[in-house]
Amino acid sequence: MQDIRKVIGNIIKKNRKKLKMTQYDLASSVGVDPKYISRIETGISYPSLSVVEKIFGVLNINISYILEEEQELNKNEMISIINNDLKSTSTKNVSIIKDIVSTITNSF
Repeated sequence: MQDIRKVIGNIIKKNRKKLKMTQYDLASSVGVDPKYISRIETGISYPSLSVVEKIFGVLNINISYILEEEQELNKNEMISIINNDLKSTSTKNVSIIKDIVSTITNSF
């Protein structure tokens, strides 16, 4: 599982860049030091909830986005782990697993 600090930092960085804001611009809008924004974006510092709310307000991010983003990252991590595991199994087992996955995805 990816560290929540990095998830939040990546969300902030991605949305800040989407709005063509610098770290300085964001820091000025939130009332913090630009170096603090850098530490948040890299996952070094974990901001307080009040700072996250301010940042998300400036960047127009819904707080539920964190959960959605983390779930997607977890899904991608699991897929990567499964892919690595499949590389070391027999072709017959891969075929069986493919059939199981097809059954599961087609039944929903």
